[in-house]
Amino acid sequence: MLTSSPNWVTHAHTFRRRYERKYYGVDIVFVFKNSIYQGKLKDIGLGGAYVHTRKIDRFLEGDEVTVSIPFTNGQKHVRRRGHISWKDSLGFGISFSD
Repeated sequence: MLTSSPNWVTHAHTFRRRYERKYYGVDIVFVFKNSIYQGKLKDIGLGGAYVHTRKIDRFLEGDEVTVSIPFTNGQKHVRRRGHISWKDSLGFGISFSD
């Protein structure tokens, strides 16, 4: 079930989102440098998403990742490529580039 997330969010810094985010809360896989990692997609919008992962120490701001996002019915996935725009101790924000 998708629920609204506020436009103002405080992480490492405060910023205004260009697009509204929706809570998603599903397990995902993502690819970085030809390796597959697991995470949880916490929220998503047209411009980006937040991924919670235990492997946060392996990524830097600016790194390109591709996330495989399952539809809520679990039947299909959509892949989105983007760059890590910021990170914290629990995960990272992605700005979609495609």
